[in-house]
Amino acid sequence: MAEVMGIMLRRKPKQVFTIFVTWNLSALWSRMKRLQWPWAPYNQQTNREFPRDTITKVPRHTEEYLRPTSGAWGVNPYEPEVVALAMKLGMKEKSKREYAEAAFNWVKNNICFYMEVPPAGVLETLEKGYGLCLNKTMVFIALMRAAEIPARFVSYKQEMAGGFLEMIVDEMVGETGKEIVQWLQENRPTFAHGCPEALLDGEWVPADLTWTDEEEVGFDMPISQFGESPFGKWYNIVPDSVTRHEGISVPIGFRMALGTFLSRGLHDRLNARFDRIREIGRKKLEEMSREAYMASKKKFYVPPPPLIFD
Repeated sequence: MAEVMGIMLRRKPKQVFTIFVTWNLSALWSRMKRLQWPWAPYNQQTNREFPRDTITKVPRHTEEYLRPTSGAWGVNPYEPEVVALAMKLGMKEKSKREYAEAAFNWVKNNICFYMEVPPAGVLETLEKGYGLCLNKTMVFIALMRAAEIPARFVSYKQEMAGGFLEMIVDEMVGETGKEIVQWLQENRPTFAHGCPEALLDGEWVPADLTWTDEEEVGFDMPISQFGESPFGKWYNIVPDSVTRHEGISVPIGFRMALGTFLSRGLHDRLNARFDRIREIGRKKLEEMSREAYMASKKKFYVPPPPLIFD
């Protein structure tokens, strides 16, 4: 993202000034008038409380993709809150695949997407109820490892589909947005993204849970399903950019936090747009069932090529 903004600064300094000065000052001033910290989150949600399970015994593992990882972005599958949620989702009663699908649907639809300083770790993500793809991936991986299902992070560079990009930015920022979209489409910059994979029946299964059902319906996209590659739906993967790892590094989280800090005004506008998208999706799903919506998008559900090749 820094590279993208560096190029735009040289070619479109007016738009960069609008994003990083005008919008930021407006966002900071609105918070000060509400007696909030200048970089307070867009959505001041009350922290959610999760039950703790200190009784259920979860086997400890030291193998890669099963063991805990350390650090602020570490994944600890033995946290009592994680164990309690895993039990609620059927860790002991369901088959591995059924449980993985239940965990996928829970994480996908109970943690919404906001452009904020990402919550630091699994428990904070659960408490706040929002996050980025990184946060949702961490929660899903913790739930998998709690059930002794190997799981890993998969990260890559993406080119965002032009139609998807235009749908977000054009409506969000008017004429400035149109110029930014045009520049992005002409220059085709890349952005970091990722999703988790779970090892089931000897196969690494992708789980792209970036968007909730309501968000996807609001975007008029197919509803993502467990085991389905997201390739081509709203982004294209840059060849040879895929990496797999059992934990996430601190510098990645730091860069995300810095980006949010420097782009408070832009992120407020994006988050307001996401709220509107969720409301559109919620109303559509009230008017028609999830199954009917998926049937209407059947032409999109073509078996795609595997997301990752070992």
